[in-house]
Amino acid sequence: MTLNLAAWNERLVALAADQRVCQLDNRGKVRVVDDERVKIVILESTSGRAAWCFNGLAEIQGQPMTLWLARTLHQVEAWRRGPGGIADAVAEEASGLREFSRLPFVHTFIFVGWHDHRPVVGIIHNGDEPQGRGTPKARFAVELHYEPGGALVSGTDEAVSDGDGRALEWLASSYPAGEALQGRLEALIRKGAASPRAKGRVGEGSISVFLPVVGTVAIRSSHAGSRATKMEMPVQVGQFGVAGVTLQLGEPVRFLTPEQQRHLRRRDRGRGGG
Repeated sequence: MTLNLAAWNERLVALAADQRVCQLDNRGKVRVVDDERVKIVILESTSGRAAWCFNGLAEIQGQPMTLWLARTLHQVEAWRRGPGGIADAVAEEASGLREFSRLPFVHTFIFVGWHDHRPVVGIIHNGDEPQGRGTPKARFAVELHYEPGGALVSGTDEAVSDGDGRALEWLASSYPAGEALQGRLEALIRKGAASPRAKGRVGEGSISVFLPVVGTVAIRSSHAGSRATKMEMPVQVGQFGVAGVTLQLGEPVRFLTPEQQRHLRRRDRGRGGG
């Protein structure tokens, strides 16, 4: 399971996800498989940019879900579509896979981004209740929201209190430039990981992405016991970025392996952090 946090206003959209992947053993005990998994994909289309993440199933068809999502966005030519067309295409692709239909829990894809210079939030899920709640069903549904500002907690949402969720929404609307959001998203991930309600399913490490309506994309990587690493990445139409790695269409889809991530963090610590 994953903890996803989204916040947006008329100047900035932001998305954060923890990096833990876990499994349940035969006794129902949580076993951590990976604490450095990348769960965010960045897309720049002709209608606007967006950041995508997911919660639920971590791997599918023998590959990380992030990689499946990036390839699916490529295959449906997402850069040529508006948010509704993209969401419908991903929902159709996911509905056709047995791996999702056999799940005992709901799987959810989330994106936050821009369409015609307006913030848009998409929730694609196979739950029988809104926003990916309830019990799983065979087909995925699409919800699109065009509110000028707000916040969303998804996945292991019981690890974040209602008060913290309302405070995140207030922060997004009160400080539209987004500086205050950066540290707050990371702090909420860490707080959620420490919550007894998370039951070990949420990790302290997180990836956060901040997308202004125009300009460069800011990415922060935060890990337990180390300072946040920051970078800015220009993304052009027809490109995908997975956790900061820009992917040219026509090239093999790549992403940072855990070993590469550890190497980069050691290098950054040697330079005094980011």
